[in-house]
Amino acid sequence: MSGVDYIKRIVGQGGDRVIFDMEQKTLQIVYGKEGKPCDVNCETKAFEYSQNPTNPAFPNELELTEKGDVVHNVLISPYRRYAGPEFFPQEGNPTAEWVVPEGQYLLWVITEITVMTAVFGDLCRKKYCR
Repeated sequence: MSGVDYIKRIVGQGGDRVIFDMEQKTLQIVYGKEGKPCDVNCETKAFEYSQNPTNPAFPNELELTEKGDVVHNVLISPYRRYAGPEFFPQEGNPTAEWVVPEGQYLLWVITEITVMTAVFGDLCRKKYCR
């Protein structure tokens, strides 16, 4: 391994709309208001990505620096194409778009080493979140 941790992270909380662009492999969040989805005058965060030098531990993968509310590295396959069935479907939303239920978080990891996962969960804030 490269010594770099690729971990699940919280990308959304109750009311947030999380959108994954399957072609560009990028994230965007439309922040909710008071735990409810926002429809008007919404704050939006589009994650920014920059390419890192080739990582010898992962020569066939593309290591990017992802800048959102925090900065960290992500690992993707430039050859992987998403079609939609690999994503958790949420009724009423397009493929690869989710509204986080009130009182929950959206945990996310997208690396080809593991498998892309987007999981809703109920976390104890004091134990896991700063």
